[in-house]
Amino acid sequence: MPGEQLPSVDELSQQTGLHPNTVKLAFRELRDLGLVKYLPTVGCIVRDDAPGKIALILPEDYGQSLEVLAGLNEALGGCGRTELLPYKNAEKFGALLQHIRTENYSGAVIYPEHSSAEKVRQLRESGFPLAQIDNFLRDVSQGAYVDSGLYEGGMLLT
Repeated sequence: MPGEQLPSVDELSQQTGLHPNTVKLAFRELRDLGLVKYLPTVGCIVRDDAPGKIALILPEDYGQSLEVLAGLNEALGGCGRTELLPYKNAEKFGALLQHIRTENYSGAVIYPEHSSAEKVRQLRESGFPLAQIDNFLRDVSQGAYVDSGLYEGGMLLT
């Protein structure tokens, strides 16, 4: 969580079974991405001021994408931005799910391509922060919101 100290290189190496040099490289990558800061006598701290980069994945024909995008961006304030990534079909949706994992997004809001449920499940189970729009039904346990208005729904998702 933001503001928390990461385990030491030795602790993470023991927990994961990775070589300490691999853990050091991962820490360097986190620092280079601006996600952590190093304090000499404390160690690595997760930045609480790091900007978020949220993917908003919606069908191309989703009627009011801009309202959801505006709600997300306003809720993020100066702490990040949302990028709208439209998809046309299941193949493009799957490609976007892969894209957000490799391009350092801090989370995603999706309107799922329902034939891709397994890919969504895998992404959620990997621990990637994911909120799912399903007609904006207010059901926090499922990560979905509905009937709250598109703009408010976008803010709630953030």
